[in-house]
Amino acid sequence: MLFRSKPGETKTIALTGIAVRTGDQLIKAELTAGKDQHQSTAWTTRVDGVAALQIELVDLEDPIELGQETLYEVRIINQGSIPITHVKVEATTPSELEPVAADGPGSHQVSAGTLKFEPLESLAPKADVAFRIKARGRKVGDHRFRVSVTADQLTKPVVKEESTTVFGEDQ
Repeated sequence: MLFRSKPGETKTIALTGIAVRTGDQLIKAELTAGKDQHQSTAWTTRVDGVAALQIELVDLEDPIELGQETLYEVRIINQGSIPITHVKVEATTPSELEPVAADGPGSHQVSAGTLKFEPLESLAPKADVAFRIKARGRKVGDHRFRVSVTADQLTKPVVKEESTTVFGEDQ
């Protein structure tokens, strides 16, 4: 850009940019006035990223007959621009749904209808991870399967529920 001004006159120039990566970013500006007048400056600005976690939860069979099983697929997606660390996934089944098996990265523990998966060290931006939990219908009715995810960058858990209907005759 070329700006013409009179001697001693000042001009203000606004600079707007879009960050393309996180971290410290060096910004340089150089001004020239005539052949022999140059001035430059530089500064650093810090660009922070955003943590954004999404849960997708579906049951593959619904409704199910009493005593039959359904499979829940849980996908955790890092929609943010920074890695999310120490990701903890916990699935809760009501007493009417009995957890039968689980699969995902790392190991898991089951206690009183709660499945706790081994924490993920890190989930990169735009990456996802999948878990599968199989549960058996133990009582007729509409039951809620719940997944809760916590991580270092989140102030509150991200929670998702899925309804599963169990039909048949209770014994």
